[in-house]
Amino acid sequence: MSPPETPLTIADKIGSFQLSSLDPAGAAFTPLLYRLREETFPGRTTQIRHGSYLRRFTKGSPLDIGLATSEKPHATLESVMREFGWTGCVVVRNGVIRVEEYRHGNSPASRNDIQSVTKSFMTTILGIAQQQGKLSVNDSVGRHVEELKDTAWKDVPLLALANMSAGVVEISEEARPPDVPNPMYATDLYPQRDTNAVLNWLRTFKKVAEPWEEFHYYN
Repeated sequence: MSPPETPLTIADKIGSFQLSSLDPAGAAFTPLLYRLREETFPGRTTQIRHGSYLRRFTKGSPLDIGLATSEKPHATLESVMREFGWTGCVVVRNGVIRVEEYRHGNSPASRNDIQSVTKSFMTTILGIAQQQGKLSVNDSVGRHVEELKDTAWKDVPLLALANMSAGVVEISEEARPPDVPNPMYATDLYPQRDTNAVLNWLRTFKKVAEPWEEFHYYN
């Protein structure tokens, strides 16, 4: 005779919760998941310490941001943040914080997945590298990324890539525009611990136009 089953306690249910079980595309979960990338992608995140100089911003008078358009004449920062589910908005002007708003549990101390903000960092680094004579923005991707020299990326100028006008996109069998990310980008690719996972994925991209002929935000 088997022993009677012990009913699950609340502690048991809490202990079975996994962040990875949440739908990364679900709007209800994005604020939480974006703050906890080191837990959801343990093999792909590294915390980098800042340098010896840390710039501190002062707070200035509030800035009135005009967001009204002909289609949305009554749009405000609050309405836009609600519509698009922004978790925060900070505007720095002339070294002074003029707007600082947080939503959905975020705070000034929150660490967030910054996604395409990385493009601003990379293009800044690209400009510095050219200034230092380490490369030219007109060099091809294949010249600097050995792993992509035999792919559709090989002849794309770095400047075209930085302007999202490479003419190279991910080809999908789904009815999905080129600028809409493949869901596997978050569910399958990011969690991988294989350091070549991103490069292997980029090798599958196809050339659809000459550099500068088409703009695709996603690439």
